[in-house]
Order: sequence, then C-alpha cells, then structure tokens
Amino acid sequence: MTSRFFPFQLSRDDVAAAATKNGDKSIEQQLADSFNSNNAVLAYARSLTGTQLPHLTPPLPWYDKFQSQFADAKVHAMLWQNTVTPGLVGIPTGILNFALLWSLNNATITQAIDVLDRDPHNQEAKDTVVYCLRELHAGVGRHLAAATQFQGTIKDFSSKLTSDAKLMNEAIQQATKSAGYNEGEVARLVKHVEELRNEISKWQIVVTASAIGAGVSFWLGAVIAIFSFGFGLAFSVVGAATGIALMIAADVKIKQLTAQVELDQKNMKELNVQIATLKLIEENLTTLVKLSEAASAQVELILKAWDSLEKEILAVLDDVTAAQGDVERMNLTALRTDMAQANVDWQALQGFCSVISGIHYNEASPPTADLEPAKQPASV
Repeated sequence: MTSRFFPFQLSRDDVAAAATKNGDKSIEQQLADSFNSNNAVLAYARSLTGTQLPHLTPPLPWYDKFQSQFADAKVHAMLWQNTVTPGLVGIPTGILNFALLWSLNNATITQAIDVLDRDPHNQEAKDTVVYCLRELHAGVGRHLAAATQFQGTIKDFSSKLTSDAKLMNEAIQQATKSAGYNEGEVARLVKHVEELRNEISKWQIVVTASAIGAGVSFWLGAVIAIFSFGFGLAFSVVGAATGIALMIAADVKIKQLTAQVELDQKNMKELNVQIATLKLIEENLTTLVKLSEAASAQVELILKAWDSLEKEILAVLDDVTAAQGDVERMNLTALRTDMAQANVDWQALQGFCSVISGIHYNEASPPTADLEPAKQPASV
C-alpha cells in the first residue's frame, strides 16, 4: 500500500510544487497565463472571421484561390470560438459535476473501513471498498478521456490553420508576380496596419493570478477598418468592459494611425492594397497557430491532474484486490490515511476547477464599431 494516494498535490500548502512543467509558478498564475493565451487566440480568430474580402472584377486566378482558402480558414478559426473556448471552461465544470459521485464513494469507503476495523473478515465491506474504488477509477477515466480528446481538438485546429496559411501564401506569391506590384508600397502599408493592430491590442485585458482567483468576466468586441476598395479588416479584443469596441474606436492615437493607413491606400494602386491586405491575413493565420500552442497549457494542467488520479486510484485498487484474502496485508490504517489524503487532494482539485468554471465570456455591446480616421487639417 502506498503511503500517499495522489502524487499530484494541489493543496494550498503545496500549490507551487504542482507536478507540471511550470512547477515554479502557482496554479493561479498558470491559469492566468493560459487564459491570456486563449484570449489572444480568440481575438485573432474573431478578427479573421470578422474580415470580409472584396469581390474583384474581373476576378484573377490567384484571387479566386485565395478566396477559397480564406473561406476555409474562417470556418477553421471559428472552431476556437465555438468549441475550444467553451471547452476550456466546460471540461473543468464537468469535473465539478463529478463531485457528488466522488463524495458518495469516498464516504462509503470510509464507512466500509470502519466495519472492517470491527470485523476484519466482513466480505461485504471488502467488496464495497473495491466496488467504490472501481467507480472512482471509472469516473476519473471518463474525464481523462474527455480532456485528452479536447487536447486533440486543439491540435487539429493548429494543423488545419497551418495548412490554410501555406495555401494562402502560395496565392500571395502568385499575386506578387502581377504587373504593377510594388514591394515597397506593400511593406509600408503592412507596417502601418500592424502598428494600428498593436495599438488596438493594448486594450486586450491581461489577467493576473489574483484576478483569476477572484473571478473574472471577459467581453468580446471588435473594431472594423473599412478600406477604400470595400474590404473590411476586423481587429478583435477580449476586454474588461462591455463598451470596449466604442472605446477603442474613440481613442485619439488609434484615429491617427487609422488616418495614416487611409493615406497610404490613397497613394497606392489598388492591386498593392489588396496584396498588402492578403499578407496581413496570412500573417494572422501563422500567429494563430503559435498562440494556440501556448493556450493548450491549461488543458495540459487538467490532463496531468487526471492522469495522476487515475494511476493512483488504480494502484490502490490493485493493492486492495490483492489483499482481500489476507486482512493483515490490507493495512486498514494505511488505506484510511490514503483515502483521507485523497479527499484533501480532491478538494484542492475541485477548487482549481471551480475557479475556471467561474470565468464567463460575454458579447460586448455593441459587438463592433467602425474605425474612423482622425480629421486632417484643411489645406490652405
């Protein structure tokens, strides 16, 4: 019989030593980091899905290909908003729903041990211990399988967008061979749009460990820059206020940067504006893939916890099953100690999941706002 039931310790006295690759950080800080990563992915994904491509007349072969790949990329990006983000909260919520089964089985095991203390040969009590441990093992196994499947969903997201970005890049390379392409003009517009995006991203909420512990609500909003040829490029943020989109649109520096982007476009051929915009979209996809890898850290935390729980419950179950014919080998004192520690660790894990399940995502009001450039002084 092991002296300790769970090696994965999440109790308040031992939280910094959690068995994760980020063991030097508190669980709260690791959660904050993972949610900040998730929100960054969510913002980029919503930017992509909110972007509208123009219809070119006459249509060019490379543009048709890009449009097709862009449509696929938008569908794939929506996976993060519709499946991954809800799952990051939903899976811990499912673990919380396991609490009743855990408590009932833990209490039943404790009662059965009390019976065995008085009557070491009570077969019904021994059978009860084994049955309840198997129930706990089965429940943990189900949640472990769900978390593992969910991690596969995140990997699938990255894989699909990597493929999308590659194919869209091929279309861009064809576009740069078009007559009239000006690399300098394209680079300048891309630079100024990225400066605008970076300024908008300053409104993205950054969650701290203390905020995670206290509970937090996120607001999803977007601002849209309507380019002169009918293209709508969306910039999304996950903010702390319901009116986040309007607040961003009203920011003076953002208005100035928007004006610079508009000026660049006026001094460029339409072809180069289109190519610059396509480059920005392709870069967004590449960034999405990188960010999604960081956001999966939260799922890894849960997987480690459940993997340890499953292995240790199975180990104790094997010990108890092997000892049924020999009461002395069962070591009731050790079993009682292990189950008491198991309950302490379960309570800690339950608290860990309660923090996550208390996080809410809300749609900003209004959900979008158009970016307006700063007014230019009248020419004399």
